[in-house]
Parts: sequence; structure tokens; C-alpha cells
Amino acid sequence: MAIKATSDLIGEHVATGVDPLGRVHKLGSTKAPGEFNKIANTTRIFQFVGVAGGSNSVDLEGSIDGGQNWVTWASPITTDTAVIIDDGPLLMRSNVQTYNSGTIQVYAQKFLEE
Repeated sequence: MAIKATSDLIGEHVATGVDPLGRVHKLGSTKAPGEFNKIANTTRIFQFVGVAGGSNSVDLEGSIDGGQNWVTWASPITTDTAVIIDDGPLLMRSNVQTYNSGTIQVYAQKFLEE
């Protein structure tokens, strides 16, 4: 068994609100069976870029019901940083609360078995 770390862009923001393309992070794989798809570790790392030292503010939100309801998981994120979630909900997304300028990007890394 090999462990693979994958990284995905889950949010790209130029205004307040959630990602305009509806991107979310899902624990585990979205690939077809037979490809690497087992969760090797529930730890996930979220990296925030372009938050601009306090002029922008982002919340990390989670959902356990398939995206019907979202709750704040980490807030407020006001600087470029990384947040480690050791165990958490199935789905996570970024939600910009205060926007001043620039492009805010949020990346998620997870660990899967190959």
C-alpha cells in the first residue's frame, strides 16, 4: 500500500460568498472504484492564499449531510495560512465573509491509499 497526497483548488474568490463554481472538498476519493480511493488518513490541510493580512476574511465551513447545511469549522481566517483538520466533516468549503481586493485561493490536501 502506498499513500498519495492529493491537492485540489477548492475555492477561488474575487467577492464575498462561497466559490462561484461550487467547488467543495470531499474526504476520500471521487474517482471510480479500482483507482486509489481509500482514505489513508482523515487529516486534511487547507492552505489560504491571497487573504491579504486582514483586509479579507474567510471561513472554513463543513457539512455532514451532503451539503444541505453548512456550519463554520474555522473562523475567521484573516491572513495567508494553513489550517490542519485532524478529523472533520465529509464536505468542506471556503466562504469569504469580508472582501477588499485580490484573488483569494483555498487549497485542500488529503491522503489516500493507492
